[in-house]
Order: sequence, then C-alpha cells, then structure tokens
Amino acid sequence: MYFYCLFTIFHNLFPEKSTVSNLNDALDAECIVIATDHPEFKEISPGKIKEKGIKVVVDGKNCIDKKIHTYIQIYLFLHFIKSLDL
Repeated sequence: MYFYCLFTIFHNLFPEKSTVSNLNDALDAECIVIATDHPEFKEISPGKIKEKGIKVVVDGKNCIDKKIHTYIQIYLFLHFIKSLDL
C-alpha cells in the first residue's frame, strides 16, 4: 500500500520558496501545517477552514483559533516546534 501527498508552500517573507502566491491558494488542501506564527496564519478563521474543507490541521505554533476543532477531523498543536524559527 502506498500513500502520497501533494503539497503547496506559502511563506510571505520568502516568495521565491513558495509554490503558491497567496495564503488562500495554500488553503486549498485537505491538510495544513502551520510552522510560523505570522499574523496572516493567526487570522485563519474556523469559517475559512470549514469553507475550504480542510480535514487535518497541524498547528506547530499553537497560534490559530482552537474553535476549528468543530470543523475538522484531526487537530494537533505541537509545542516542541515553538523552538524552531522557520
């Protein structure tokens, strides 16, 4: 059995490393991983998560609204990533 994942990368400070041009395009996914706590990530609303159909959120900075758990299947927040400065 094989599993695969297609992914996009968005980082407003490093657009040359991004595979999409804006956050809205990056949210077109079943799973998102938040690895920085920049303001635009903190402002991702539970309504946007529901609208986009995101099923899994890994919040590596513990920075988004915890009410999103009502709209998704899996929500993880990881405290150990806070020490990384991505």
